[in-house]
Amino acid sequence: MSTRELFIILGYGISGKGAARLLAKQGIPFFVSDRAPDSISPAEKQWLDSVPAGYGDEPSAIRFMKDNDVTGVILSPGIAASNPVITYAAQKNIMVYGELEYALRQYKGTAIGITGTNGKSTTVQVLKSILCAHGCFAEVAGNIGVAVSAIMAEPVQPDVLAIEISSFQLEYSSRIQLDGAIVTNITADHCDRYATFADYAATKSIILERIKENGFFIAHVRDMALLKSSQPEEEFARRNCVWIGQHRPKQEVLAVAEDGIRLVCPSLGTSELIAARDTIDLKGDHMLENAVMAGQAALLYGAGKMSVAKGIQQFRGLEHRMEYVGSRDGIGFYNDSKATNIDAAVKALSFFRGNVHIILGGLDKGSDLSPLQKEIKKRAVSVMLIGDSSDYYEKAFKGSAPLKRCVSMEDAVHSAFKNAKTGDIVLLAPACASFDMYDNFEHRGKHFKSIANAIIRNEIVSNNT
Repeated sequence: MSTRELFIILGYGISGKGAARLLAKQGIPFFVSDRAPDSISPAEKQWLDSVPAGYGDEPSAIRFMKDNDVTGVILSPGIAASNPVITYAAQKNIMVYGELEYALRQYKGTAIGITGTNGKSTTVQVLKSILCAHGCFAEVAGNIGVAVSAIMAEPVQPDVLAIEISSFQLEYSSRIQLDGAIVTNITADHCDRYATFADYAATKSIILERIKENGFFIAHVRDMALLKSSQPEEEFARRNCVWIGQHRPKQEVLAVAEDGIRLVCPSLGTSELIAARDTIDLKGDHMLENAVMAGQAALLYGAGKMSVAKGIQQFRGLEHRMEYVGSRDGIGFYNDSKATNIDAAVKALSFFRGNVHIILGGLDKGSDLSPLQKEIKKRAVSVMLIGDSSDYYEKAFKGSAPLKRCVSMEDAVHSAFKNAKTGDIVLLAPACASFDMYDNFEHRGKHFKSIANAIIRNEIVSNNT
């Protein structure tokens, strides 16, 4: 066992557990600090005791740092820089690593980072699907629910790692070296954490600085001005930049077209259909755009057009992202619980021509509601309001469509169904975080689906009988 290094792991969720496995594999001793150490499961405590590793609350971690020569602190995403363990580490010049950046120090393959406001999870999964079709051993990790540390703790590492990276992870990422990166989009989100939208956008743009010299960078042309306002021009000049939606001579770029996904090259006058819409499971132009960005990254990695087409066509959309649940009496149910901000809810609504009964609400993030108000006026038949945001949303959307405040998800889904007619849609696209009523957006989406499925199975009386 190495005696030269000793770490604190701060936060013992998915990232912390992954970091613990990686340190144990490396033979490096560590102490786990969690705000609620009693919540660590008995099985996990048994494993920590077997390593062996200490664990305790934040004051215990500070005492440990006072009594031992600690090398560094490995930080889980979302923990604020004001945390007392981090504050003490800074006072003692102890290195603080984000879990992602510590784990990537161990990785020897190709690392592609994906950040943005919406569509990150879909993009990383489509990229994996394409690379697997190309014959690579590819995996996804990061903010998608699999810690990069956990991947690094496995006996064999993948050839390519597609990493979903949140803005919180980018805050502690100075030692990350990526072979390429994608910014899916930048719209208002996490207004409760960042002072201004410019601060949030600047955090997202940090990913450009983490790309190796001559690595590739992919973003949409609509975000070009915003990204360039946050980064000096030389940062772009040092990378192979592809702007989706901007076609340059001699550059083949994937694009969303009316009939599907095409590979366009203006100088050659070519526009080749790669995957027709009716062969792709993803719903809406915004999701096809995610596939385009993943496909462009795969092309730059070295995958061929056939692999791009096969990977996109084999991919099945992720749960809770414009997920079709089923129908009853010609009324369709769609679960987009992952629409946790205004822009995502707008895009979900815009997928339908109209006749939508939308369920909105939860923990609002302080974003501008006017884009959603306009979309509600165009496409919504009724709006069901749930959660802590109900008062605020009722005032904001009054006059846009008939509103109903609902006491629960059951009330909202049943009310929407009873209001609906054949050809209508019941859509969960909350535009909010879920933590007022649920553990996470997955918990919320599963609850919606269980209620919708009960209606589909005729466990509630039809509104047309």
